[in-house]
Amino acid sequence: MAKADPLAVQPVFDGFSEVTGGVNMGLSPALLRVDQLAKGVNVTVRGGFPQPRPLWRKCRLDFGGDIVLQRLFETGRYQGHEYYYPDAGPESLIVAIGGYLFQIVVVNQTFKVRNITPSGQTQSTVLFVVPALGGTVNITVFSTANIQVGMPILINNHNYTVTAVSPPNQITAENVDDTPGNSVAIGAILLFYDANPATQIQTWMWQGEKWLYANDGQSETIIFDGTSSTRSAGIAAIPSQISAGRMGAYWKGHNWWVNPDGLTFRAGDTVYSSSGSVATKKRDAINFQTQNTFLATGGDFSVPGAAGFITAMRFVNILDASLGQGPLQVATRRLIFGNDAPADNTLWQNATSVLLAVSQYANGAVSQWATQLVDGDMYYRSIDGLRSLIIGRRDLTSPGNVPLSREVAFYLNKDDPTLLNFCSAIYFDNRWVMTTTPVYTEHGCYHRGLVAINFDVISNIGGKKPPAWEGLYTGPNTLALLKGNFGDVERAFAFSFNTGQNIIELFELLPSETDLINDNNGQDIPVQWAFETFSLFRKPITERKLLRMMNGEISYDDLRGQVTFRILWKPDKHPCWIPWTTFSVCAALHSCNTDDLNGCVELKNFKPQYGPTLTLGEPPMDCDPIQNKPYREFFTVDIRVEVQGHCRVLGMNVQCDPVQKPMFTAPVGCDIPEAIPVVNLFRNSEQSFTANCTVGTGTPVTVTIPEGSVTSTISQADADAQALVLATDTATEALRCS
Repeated sequence: MAKADPLAVQPVFDGFSEVTGGVNMGLSPALLRVDQLAKGVNVTVRGGFPQPRPLWRKCRLDFGGDIVLQRLFETGRYQGHEYYYPDAGPESLIVAIGGYLFQIVVVNQTFKVRNITPSGQTQSTVLFVVPALGGTVNITVFSTANIQVGMPILINNHNYTVTAVSPPNQITAENVDDTPGNSVAIGAILLFYDANPATQIQTWMWQGEKWLYANDGQSETIIFDGTSSTRSAGIAAIPSQISAGRMGAYWKGHNWWVNPDGLTFRAGDTVYSSSGSVATKKRDAINFQTQNTFLATGGDFSVPGAAGFITAMRFVNILDASLGQGPLQVATRRLIFGNDAPADNTLWQNATSVLLAVSQYANGAVSQWATQLVDGDMYYRSIDGLRSLIIGRRDLTSPGNVPLSREVAFYLNKDDPTLLNFCSAIYFDNRWVMTTTPVYTEHGCYHRGLVAINFDVISNIGGKKPPAWEGLYTGPNTLALLKGNFGDVERAFAFSFNTGQNIIELFELLPSETDLINDNNGQDIPVQWAFETFSLFRKPITERKLLRMMNGEISYDDLRGQVTFRILWKPDKHPCWIPWTTFSVCAALHSCNTDDLNGCVELKNFKPQYGPTLTLGEPPMDCDPIQNKPYREFFTVDIRVEVQGHCRVLGMNVQCDPVQKPMFTAPVGCDIPEAIPVVNLFRNSEQSFTANCTVGTGTPVTVTIPEGSVTSTISQADADAQALVLATDTATEALRCS
């Protein structure tokens, strides 16, 4: 057997495989564990390997052909939302838009929309003739009270829009869809909606028993019973009903809500108590507030003025208790207070304080919508990131009392603090999903991305790994996230803003376990996803060696449909990513056109494909003009994998040869020192372009497509600008040189 030549170059290898540690952007890639990723966009690590995030599917809203209803829903200002669970019948989503309240009844893949805003009515006192479509007519009515310009009204089930109001008994209305020339008799009913102001930027909702409550901080509370809505009579009624306020919660048999001042809150009557009606078996007692005077210090609870305005109100779980409900958590941006008032409000009269105790010093919650229960804990968006009530209390006296989101602080730190009250989050499919990068518009505050924690990396009866961040999700411009059980199936949704059409839409976030492989926005769209590795070949500085990258291979499985890979590398913390190779693979999904089964001769049962190893080939020998060395020579290297389509990446292996070079010597130089390599990656194009750009301002250069079939010229300025574009989609924060 021949002996190995001791002078021969021995290749070295490094790579990655399982990534159960998730994404960690809070540390340098050189310091990450080998089970962590430096960045992830639209990627999940559930199951231990990178694969595309859960899918989005657009919901087709059914307005019943009512163009006015559709216009009010799609073009107003998004204000708030809630999931509604009725005593009987299908579950629904409730949403406030432009002052109106809409119900979306969800049954499988049908989403029927109706306007449930409280309504009022008057009658016509003089016969009138319907004008032409778009024409106006003067209508004499009993009273114009509560009728305003711009308000939609219904006359004999036909839509009109009020264009002028002349108190006390005349309006002018534009015909939207009534039949011109018809006569409308005396006594015709004019139905109008008692909407909240369209200018209010936020509406908060919660459910108690079968009633849902909607507050905008100004108007009297709207109460929805599953069939219709009424407006609370407030404190002016006898007995007084729930009064105007902000956010609220149903806790220990009472409604609790924040008053319009934002500093005080109060409780309603006890369920099944004397203020309720016989018809509801006194369940509706919770709609009244006649019993809160038992509190020795007055009818309202309050937080210290120095704590700031109340921003969230949630109760936490407590095991082995009669109600399973722990203290009501009342949060401001600075503090969180626990209200442990007894369920029996007759005991409040013995209280000598406001029954509040501090649950969390500093770093309170910023948003009702982003304060949610996660098993027995309460997670919430704080001014400095994501926090947990339990972990915060545990680490209260420790310097380790820090947010849980250092791994994605790259995104969260860019959020506008003045817009954090619009942040929303859900705990769905064993994930925490939260909005980020808010943008304020006249249609509401939408978010350009989401960040997600996977609580189910790998878990089984033998053990469980800790939760892991998955980086950034992109997709619809999310106005708000919400979830609920529909037909005993938990489902998650996002109200979104379509910036192209300036309309509000609804999307469903699908769970991980689904047979679908593409997003659907009216058509199937493959997910574009990417991830970056920790630094390969890292060694203590006294042991590191100069390496030359020679080859690599990648492994994948669960390949379904057309999938395109693009591999890039970054040597020694170079500011930009350098393309290595691009290739496509395909796994057939169907044996025939699914839209026309007549042409099928044989049905085949296709299976997802796999690639145990796929060679990447030798990287290009391009030059780094600043360091005066080839890009492929380095001490450490980071790898970026971009994928379009559905598959799971099982790992990657990179081969390098040590470069025989004495220590403390300058680089030996490039083979092509006279040229600067410029990489051009055009958005929405599958072709890659490479140019050798001669140094010199304004000098034309030749850009050659790799196939060699086409050439064109660009200026040096254009070439320099294009060299900075290394992104398939700038919204994903991917591949931008800085």
